[in-house]
Amino acid sequence: MKKKVFTLATVGLILVIVGIVGMSSNQFNFGDKLTEYNKKWTIDNGALNHLIVNSEYNTDIEFIQSTDGTQSIELTGLFEDKVISQLNEIKPQNGEFEINMMDDSIQFLIISFKSQKAVLTISLPDLNQLQDVGLHFSSSNGSVTNLSANNIEITSKSGNLNLESLFAKQLRIEANSGNITGTNIQSNIQATVKSGNMNITNYAGEGTFKANSGNIKIIQKGASSLDISAKSGNVTLTADPNFKGFYDVNADSGNIHSPESLRLTKDLIKVRTNSGNINITQNN
Repeated sequence: MKKKVFTLATVGLILVIVGIVGMSSNQFNFGDKLTEYNKKWTIDNGALNHLIVNSEYNTDIEFIQSTDGTQSIELTGLFEDKVISQLNEIKPQNGEFEINMMDDSIQFLIISFKSQKAVLTISLPDLNQLQDVGLHFSSSNGSVTNLSANNIEITSKSGNLNLESLFAKQLRIEANSGNITGTNIQSNIQATVKSGNMNITNYAGEGTFKANSGNIKIIQKGASSLDISAKSGNVTLTADPNFKGFYDVNADSGNIHSPESLRLTKDLIKVRTNSGNINITQNN
């Protein structure tokens, strides 16, 4: 009996190895074949001021200053042929540019171990020229670096968001299932995560931060009002040393640690948890 079990296990292992070799020969992809793609759009019919990106791929988006005064958008990555056909049809119009890295076709039994990471580089003569930017990620991770605009909206249905050096008048961030990580953000902000953690460091501005199921951690840079709430999760806040306003803190079920309110300004930090601890520190 033991010999029979051993034989079956050996046969199973051989089949697994054969399967791996077979997948390797097909670049670990059971869906549509992925093709390497690189394209650069040069925008010469007016200043780019509206940008929309929709992506189902893990995407790194970086904004850089142009060295020759031109404005361009460059994309590299591995894509299905259908997506490439869509990308080749894109043309900037009247200062607006919309790029869709989405395959709307329904596919079954898609297993892909091959990296499907896209890199999008936006080169501008003036990094402050953008008015409205919308970056939307579906089942993928998104990374955004060095973005400045009047209004910014960043969303993710299922994936993590990694944000660095964002400057805006108004910033909206929403993650359905995934973590939000940000550093060096200056804007009035509305940030929401339904299932995941939020970690924001060096944040300057008046902000509203909400988590349904997950922890919130914020390091404040510059005294201002904050509204932070977590239904099921802990809140950890490092308040700016110059914050001299009011702390309004309440936890339905959890421990609270908070400094005394100096009440010298009208700034208000409001923190609420349904089930979770609140820990606020302030280094003077």
